[in-house]
Amino acid sequence: MIEKFERIIRRFTAIVMILSLLAMNMPVANAATRLTGAKDTLSTIQASGTGSAVAGYTESTQSITDDFIIVDTKNDVICMNTAGGTASSTCAGPDDVKVDLITHGGAVSGNHYTGDQLAAIIATALAAADGDADDSYTVTYAESTNLFSIRADGGNTLNPSLAWKTYTGSDSAAATLGYTADDTAIRDNTAISDSAVAFNVIAGSNDSFSISVNGEPTVSVTIAQGVYSTSTLVSEMDSKIDAASTDNVTVSYTSSNKFRITSDLTGAHSSIVVTEGTNDFLRTVRLVGDVPVNGREARGLVSADHTIVFTLAEPIAGGDTINITFPSGFGLTGIDFEDVDMSGSITGEIPLAATASGITWGVAVSGQVLTLTSDTGTTTEETITIEIGRHATAGVTGTEQITNPTTPGLYQITIEHKTGDTVKQDARIAVYIVSDDVIAVQATIDPILSFAIQGGNLLDFGTLEPNAYHKLGGARSAYGSISLTDVAINAALDTETVTVRGIVYEFSNDGVASGTNKVVSIVDNENNYLTAAQVASNLYRAINNNDGDLVRANVDAETPTVVNVIAVHPGTIGNDYTLAETVTDANFTVSGAKFTGGALGYNRKATSIAYATGSDVGNGQTGTNIVVSTNAAGGYVITIQNTDTNGVNNNSDGMTNGTVEIPEWKTGTYGYGVLASAQSARYGDGTSKIIASAFRGKGDASTDLPEEMSTTPVTLASYAGPAANDNIAIEYNIRIDASQAAGQYSDMITYITTSTY
Repeated sequence: MIEKFERIIRRFTAIVMILSLLAMNMPVANAATRLTGAKDTLSTIQASGTGSAVAGYTESTQSITDDFIIVDTKNDVICMNTAGGTASSTCAGPDDVKVDLITHGGAVSGNHYTGDQLAAIIATALAAADGDADDSYTVTYAESTNLFSIRADGGNTLNPSLAWKTYTGSDSAAATLGYTADDTAIRDNTAISDSAVAFNVIAGSNDSFSISVNGEPTVSVTIAQGVYSTSTLVSEMDSKIDAASTDNVTVSYTSSNKFRITSDLTGAHSSIVVTEGTNDFLRTVRLVGDVPVNGREARGLVSADHTIVFTLAEPIAGGDTINITFPSGFGLTGIDFEDVDMSGSITGEIPLAATASGITWGVAVSGQVLTLTSDTGTTTEETITIEIGRHATAGVTGTEQITNPTTPGLYQITIEHKTGDTVKQDARIAVYIVSDDVIAVQATIDPILSFAIQGGNLLDFGTLEPNAYHKLGGARSAYGSISLTDVAINAALDTETVTVRGIVYEFSNDGVASGTNKVVSIVDNENNYLTAAQVASNLYRAINNNDGDLVRANVDAETPTVVNVIAVHPGTIGNDYTLAETVTDANFTVSGAKFTGGALGYNRKATSIAYATGSDVGNGQTGTNIVVSTNAAGGYVITIQNTDTNGVNNNSDGMTNGTVEIPEWKTGTYGYGVLASAQSARYGDGTSKIIASAFRGKGDASTDLPEEMSTTPVTLASYAGPAANDNIAIEYNIRIDASQAAGQYSDMITYITTSTY
């Protein structure tokens, strides 16, 4: 009996064990449903660390220790008495000579020179002006002391004096060169500057620029006329910028010999942006073409905006919560409902407040958990987007952000939809924090300067008819414009077009052309519509990319919503290009059904001196075209000069037959001179922005005569920035009276183009 009972017990035990094993595999509760498509997009994944906020700044693009500008009638004359006596106050006495740094030394009015370059100009001017062919002068500039030294030497038989103080003319170079007292017997003694000079500023020539500090409106700054050392120029710049701008700056001169303008504000909103003024001072300190460096937030705490997205597998009912748990290391201090936005792909924007009430959800932070609580608000099975940070702008714009951990690595964020304490749906999101999320990318672009002269190297007016205006003119480029100034950039613009030279450019809000043979110009970036200026940039780049061999497009920085289009080849043949548009906005404009302004070169007689008028005389000879392109940040300068045919007076000259001249056109209604116009992809008609004022053909016979030339280079055209196919059309003008001597007249003209990198 006992044995049988034991067998029964063993059997019962085995059954119980089996039942227990079965029970372990039975569910004890319902598992949470997974939220699908869960992700968190951080505005930065850089780890927090230690450090300070950084200020924005801009600095000289190259080292600069000294810079001098010489301007005609302002600071271009040294008064010398060749006999060593005392010069008169007007430098008009016996043996007085006005040494002109432009006429005698070859300086170009308005150009910038280093101290060494200016010393060479002074030496040349003194030797040319003193009247003795074998005389020479040694002139140096010492960067260590910022002093000029002048001495007559070599075969010099003169022992001149320099009337720095005695000469009172307004064109005296004394202050520019640092001299305040007269120097005598400079063959026996070296004339050394009385005070150090490294930079000079001339009112109306190089005294102005514009600046925006910390994103504030751009203001104009004027630097006082005078001579400066690096330290005094730093002080002047600092005080004048602070006076003009709402926010202050600190100007310094770095160990690498660069001027730096630094914002007094630190952090991400700290920035400095400078732009050239009409009388550009920035070239003096090599801030032209600067590359601003924006400020950055403190490296101690790196803050980020978070965009959390997930899709619900079931609706959220009234009274439910969404809990987002950030792992240790993330800092949620200060986060409240103002820093959070919540929306559903079907429900739309969901109102938030500190406490839930009705359809408004409550937002609370406790430790590492952000909780969104519903009162009566519900959702459907839809995609939920939760924005946390400064990009949360619904209702109230957020001000706080979540700080990143200090230790790089993988972190897991948990999202839970709860009804009471029961987890209904959940998901986990992995984010990786790195030590630095900035990658330095650099590239080198070789300097480019293209300078083409069209029209030939021998220009022939043919036979001149007395009292008629004879003109040899260059060809003009055709141009047009497309204005986006008042166009609303929204979905209504989608599929509407602009046609340039038969190519259709479509404004697209999805990046896809609505038909074949169309080029897309984007107006939309994921439903964030671009500004008119941004669309204009997209349009001009699209034109250049697709039709750059025949037309070029660009925008003027002053009117960035107008796209200018210019034919690459001057003249009219092949340039009958059309502009058209289908935009229904009444404010959308183009310049006309065709490009305007294109004209062939010509040889004409006219009744007035206005540029490009008159009847073709029929010999086929035309004027000159200069087509220039450069990627230089400081742009280009084109100078013009002609030969000296009337002896040692070195005046600008006309055309000569070897005995007499057709004189330069200074006054009256007869003479020989030059007018010019310009077309560019930035302006269309760029005459007023590119051609020097004296050479512009406005057509006013009483005040706008053709400009004389000079035996030293004179600026004809310039632009302070990169250029592509700027067309400079030059017109040569002659009018003679019946008394002009017979003969074959000629002149030699030199054009020089330089660029500033």
